[in-house]
Amino acid sequence: TPTYCADESFTSSARYVNDSLRIEYLEDLDAGSFVSNESGTKELLNPIKFISYPCIDMAPYRVLSSTPSAIKYPFHAVTNVTATQDLFLQNGGNLAISWTSSLLGGGCPIVLAPTFGSVPAGCPNSATVVATAGPLGTEGLFKNTIRFTYDSPAKTLDIPVDFYVFDSWFLEQDVSLRTAHNRLLVNQTAQAANSNLGTAFTYFDDLTENFITDASLIMGNSAQNLSWRIYKSGQGDPGSTDNNFGWLYALTNTDADSTSYYPGPNGYGYRIASGSGTNRDTTVGFDVSWYAASHVDSADFYVAHFDVYKGLKATGDVNGLSIAFAADWDVPSDSSSSNNSVHLDAARQMIYLQGTGTGKPGTTYIPRTQGFGGTAAYREDGVPIAGGFAFGNKEQVYPNRGLQVDSVWKYMDLTSGYTSRRDTTTDQTIVMVVAKGYTLTSTHLKFDVVLLGKRAQDNPTGLAGLNSQAQAFIKNYIWPSMPSDPVLCPSCNSCGDANDDGGIDISDAVFLISYIFSGGAAPHDCNGPNGKGDANGDGGIDISDAVYLISYIFSGGAAPHCP
Repeated sequence: TPTYCADESFTSSARYVNDSLRIEYLEDLDAGSFVSNESGTKELLNPIKFISYPCIDMAPYRVLSSTPSAIKYPFHAVTNVTATQDLFLQNGGNLAISWTSSLLGGGCPIVLAPTFGSVPAGCPNSATVVATAGPLGTEGLFKNTIRFTYDSPAKTLDIPVDFYVFDSWFLEQDVSLRTAHNRLLVNQTAQAANSNLGTAFTYFDDLTENFITDASLIMGNSAQNLSWRIYKSGQGDPGSTDNNFGWLYALTNTDADSTSYYPGPNGYGYRIASGSGTNRDTTVGFDVSWYAASHVDSADFYVAHFDVYKGLKATGDVNGLSIAFAADWDVPSDSSSSNNSVHLDAARQMIYLQGTGTGKPGTTYIPRTQGFGGTAAYREDGVPIAGGFAFGNKEQVYPNRGLQVDSVWKYMDLTSGYTSRRDTTTDQTIVMVVAKGYTLTSTHLKFDVVLLGKRAQDNPTGLAGLNSQAQAFIKNYIWPSMPSDPVLCPSCNSCGDANDDGGIDISDAVFLISYIFSGGAAPHDCNGPNGKGDANGDGGIDISDAVYLISYIFSGGAAPHCP
């Protein structure tokens, strides 16, 4: 109805006025989205109006800011060479600013030109300072903070500086690996998917359905020293005071062959992409190789092989190191119409999700809706991984557009086995903790991470069979000495638990005697050559193992142990 929805439009300040602020606007008496929507000729009758406000004196103030607000990655140089960065100082106040500079840390030499100066108010309201970092004779990450001091009482503006010194410097380089059914984007910084639709564990017959949003290695030895690559596009700069994480950085390009297959012992092969990277303080380095199997029966998983070692700035052993791999699976938990059920499979060192929804409104079928997506991990030194957990992205990721160091470190530190920390039943991230409190010496730590999934139309009962295929692939191509079941005994005593009832007592000796002399059931597997029945660890199962158990139970003999 005309006049009932009047609107003020096209407001502006009137020109040539110095005694007051005058605002000119059009009162649209029959407001609509477009002129053509107005009724009749009403638009021609809309009055032009003015409002006048007397001028007031503004309180004097000075506000100094800088562009950029931090000198961060990829600010770098090779050894014995400097790098420069222009800082554009801006005055957001109405009085000129006189400033002086200082450096708060000694990790990175920085020279400023000039070292003091002023920034005018009004127009223009900026000045330029050139920061020169280096030269440094050793490789690694070097930090400092530039402080500008101004006004009275004194105000400060701090510009943190991360200076990367590497003789070989590389930006992340994503490549797309593919199996017979799907493809996955990977890079040399140990990141997969990278929030790239169509290459995020995506099946070729439906490129709109991406099973993974993002995935990345996580490593560090404190809540203030964690490094990862996941959610980097939305999380902002690392090193902020409220979320002091770091990125994983590339030390090589990604060496990839995404078209041909490397041959294997079984007549099939794989595609591969590989590279090297480092953590935030360059104390830990790693090599990563991403494998995509060629066989059509192995087209639903990818394997990342990691080799972790002391980095460029490690002056001794790296103590207290925790290492994990996080993957944000969507099956399809990114939709409000679908939830995820979380499944813990300690026997296979795996956690997986299944979609429990019925599909998005207006659709009858979505591959991910009842699909599966999961992560498994295996250490090549034969030690079981620490475990894993799943947490809700709604609580742990969405509020801050990425992982939070305090939550991630707390959950990793608490990990002992497999736990579902489901804050919600919708969007979930799986974190597999490969090691925690680890001491990295001159010996490398090697491990394998498996990303595996199934579409709804494949209708699997679970991922157990697919995980067995992935284990067979690892044994054939990556870890030849991998046991048939890579999960070791949780403790040495478990190798005497022949009947696998969770304890060691006379029933285990009776179980062994039945197996040896009466054709009874075989002892349960414990990754030793002869399973949990090899109580004395001599590589076989015979009456000596039953006698060993009886001695342990009744006479205080030595405890059972793995071979």
